[in-house]
Amino acid sequence: MIYIKIFQYGGIIMKKLIVVPLVISMFLAGCGTSANDQAAEEEKPVSETENEKVEKAEEESNTESRNTKSNEETNAAKKDQSYLLTGEKEKYIKKLNDIKKGLGEFEKVLESGTQLEMGQAYGEIFTRWDNALNDIYGALEKQLSASEMDMLREEQREWITYRDETAKKESLKFEGGTMESLEYISTQARITEERCYELVEGHMK
Repeated sequence: MIYIKIFQYGGIIMKKLIVVPLVISMFLAGCGTSANDQAAEEEKPVSETENEKVEKAEEESNTESRNTKSNEETNAAKKDQSYLLTGEKEKYIKKLNDIKKGLGEFEKVLESGTQLEMGQAYGEIFTRWDNALNDIYGALEKQLSASEMDMLREEQREWITYRDETAKKESLKFEGGTMESLEYISTQARITEERCYELVEGHMK
């Protein structure tokens, strides 16, 4: 029908018909633009939301990574501390074993030396163990709590009494003889050696 009207009415209608399609085209173009804008607006929040999700995921991942690293460092520190404490105990056990090994130099004197030489040898043996005991005691003062140290002091006082009484009792087997003083000092040395190992094994961390 549009083409028929064009032939009947000529240019006037033609102009109208030209205007109408232009208006329609502009209207459609406007609608298309609006639709595109609306679609862009609808897509924009989605895109922003996705970005936020990604950023949040990255942040959580970084936080988790930092927490993991912190936990690993804490565990490593604990492990190092545990190793140091264990190493301290092992160090003193080795010291005591070395002292015992070093006493081999007195074997000959104790077997065939004079009474004076034997007395001097036992005196040196006792001194070495007594020095080791004092060294261990000093190390324990740094490791143990105040209450634990108070208990150890009381225990140590009782042990000293036990050591001296035991040494006296053993020496009385040779009362009045040349071996009395030797038995006394040798018993003190033996009990002190035992006490050194006891403190390290039972109290040192």
